Amino acid sequence: MLYFDYAATTPMSPAALQAYQKTAVSFYGNTQGLYDLGTNTANVVQSCRALFSEWLQADKEGIFFTGSASEANSLAIFGALEARPPEQRHVLYSPLEHPSVMMAVQKAERWLGAKGIELPLNKEGMVEVHEVERAINHDTGLIVMSHIASETGFTQPVQAVGQLVNHTPIHFHVDASQSFGKYSVFQPALYFDSCTLSAHKFYGPKGVGIAYISPTATFHPF
Repeated sequence: MLYFDYAATTPMSPAALQAYQKTAVSFYGNTQGLYDLGTNTANVVQSCRALFSEWLQADKEGIFFTGSASEANSLAIFGALEARPPEQRHVLYSPLEHPSVMMAVQKAERWLGAKGIELPLNKEGMVEVHEVERAINHDTGLIVMSHIASETGFTQPVQAVGQLVNHTPIHFHVDASQSFGKYSVFQPALYFDSCTLSAHKFYGPKGVGIAYISPTATFHPF
């Protein structure tokens, strides 16, 4: 069989599979445990944080591992909104977002009194920066945008949007699941307050998500 659906998921690489097996057998301890196995396991986790910090060119204290990119999106969205007063919980998002983003916004509307506002697309299926700028008002607390739209493959102007809202109270979250490992390197710390990755999109195991949340962002942890 010839497999071409790598945008949906990838097989684990031999190196990733070997590391996964070694970790499962040798580093299964509680990272908070006061014994050698726990300490060694904690060191492995910190090494992984350091790697993603290097790849993303971001502070390792902002790297968190989750059970999926969907969970990481929820973590970022709810954490950003809960840290804001009720009058600043408007969310701008595009109709191209992953279902995990859409569901998180809908739940935030019910549970936190947030208001989701869908950004329009141009005829090429892109979000235009001037439309983002026009939609922003004093109630805007969060903007969510995919770096690469999973259905169309179009690259969204996340760096330009990041520059637009830089030095404002607005939290900018980018779902980079489709772009990490396939797109030219970007620096989240320069443009985004948070971003999410999915290991199975770049030859890693399923069931592993990565969230980068800037240590300087206004954020309410779970």
